[in-house]
Amino acid sequence: MKMLCFVAVLYCFGLNSQNNFAVQFPNSNSGVNVGNSPLFDIYDASSLSKTFLFWAKETNASQFRTNIMMKSTCNGSFCNDYHFFLTGSSNQGIVLGIGDANQSGCNHNIEPLIIDQKWHFYAISLEGLTPDSGVKTVYYDGQIINQCTFNDNAPVNTDDLYFGYYSGSLPLEINSIDFMDDISIWNDVLTQSEIQNYMICPPMGDEDDLVGFWNFEEQSGMALDQSIYGNDGDLFSGAIRTTDTPMYNCTLGLNQTSLSKKLLKIIDLMGRETRFKPNTTLIYVYDDGSTEKVFSVRE
Repeated sequence: MKMLCFVAVLYCFGLNSQNNFAVQFPNSNSGVNVGNSPLFDIYDASSLSKTFLFWAKETNASQFRTNIMMKSTCNGSFCNDYHFFLTGSSNQGIVLGIGDANQSGCNHNIEPLIIDQKWHFYAISLEGLTPDSGVKTVYYDGQIINQCTFNDNAPVNTDDLYFGYYSGSLPLEINSIDFMDDISIWNDVLTQSEIQNYMICPPMGDEDDLVGFWNFEEQSGMALDQSIYGNDGDLFSGAIRTTDTPMYNCTLGLNQTSLSKKLLKIIDLMGRETRFKPNTTLIYVYDDGSTEKVFSVRE
């Protein structure tokens, strides 16, 4: 378990958060469809600024293909927009295809990638530099594992964005993604520090540049978008909620001097109500009228 130290009041404690549900894909046709939005597209590299975050788990027991994300109509190696998936167990990696996979460059196996039946946190950022190229950075559990220049020839499309679902007919030698959780899309290139913070504690939904966030906590067949854009989706073809979830470390704890007080709210330095965030100066407001300025340091 990670430890957080609150240096303003000189105490440390282990933090644990509640994350009740993730989504599971029992077969290659099961998935989540969150529809089409221009906010999800990655065409026009010169203005491209995008980050994808998600938790994923592969059990190494499935004998079918699944995708991580797909917003395209794929025909062989050609995809309209983007296509993320795992490769086979003999050559483990994650593939990001952009437009025509044969032309996109920097899109094949990214090492190291461990298929160990555990939850791992992935981040992929795309930053456009020219009208048809940019820099891709891939993070695995908060650490950069690959960075390279990509060529972007992905056109505008009206395809829906899917998680899990595989619609093709290629051979089975591939690792399936069996579980996903807390999938978010950002119209920004997040920094490594920001990515590590969201690995510790998920977004709230109202962050700047957050254009889609699905945490699968609702008790229905829907996948509600927790961002302000409302791109709600549906679980289909056997996709189910599961209590097998990644662990977070963002539940608020109290120091010994505050055990007799009730925390009313947390505000930032601008006076806006928020919740606990690591590496951020916050003000705790208690029911006895007292306040406490707290800065947490992730160790």
